[in-house]
Amino acid sequence: MSLDFDAGADADEDFQAASALARAAMLELSDATVRDYVTRERSFSPAWREAAAFLQTAIVATPAELDKITQQIQETLAPYYASARAGAPRGSRVVHVSVRAVPEP
Repeated sequence: MSLDFDAGADADEDFQAASALARAAMLELSDATVRDYVTRERSFSPAWREAAAFLQTAIVATPAELDKITQQIQETLAPYYASARAGAPRGSRVVHVSVRAVPEP
């Protein structure tokens, strides 16, 4: 499952406000999940600790290019959604993946 809340730039003010609240709530939940992992990191096996990723980068892109990048990320992750994996491989577990792509102010 993947959640993507459209900013609704062309929608009415009520939609934009609701979307902003939904995105803020999603950000809080995502941050809480990562903080929980960091707090309990040593309880995970070395393989899981090495596989966990903390990535940060800056790119130069147009809005159209960023849309394409986001779509490519979703397509890359889609085969790994729990709903797409009837028989998940041994040793697999649910993994939280969060991607944030916002322009600098």
